[in-house]
Amino acid sequence: MFHVDKWDSVAVQEKRKKEKKKKEKKKKKKKRKKKKLSQKKTPKYPKPTKNQPNKQTKKPQRKKYLHSFEPLTLHYFLA
Repeated sequence: MFHVDKWDSVAVQEKRKKEKKKKEKKKKKKKRKKKKLSQKKTPKYPKPTKNQPNKQTKKPQRKKYLHSFEPLTLHYFLA
C-alpha cells in the first residue's frame, strides 16, 4: 500500500475506489468457485473409454423363456 495523506481527499477517494474494486473481484471469484463446486457432482455412470462403450447405458436385453413354447401355450397345458 502506498502512503496517503489524510487531508488529500482526491488520494483518499482513489484509494477507496481501488479497495472497492479489489473487494468486488474477490466476491466474483468466490461466487465462481461456489458455482463450480455446486455443479461438480459424482457421475452416476463411469465415463466410457474409447475402446469400451459404456455398459450401463445400454438397454437390457429381454429375458428369453427357458422353454421353446410361449407362456400362452403353457397356460393351456396346465389348465
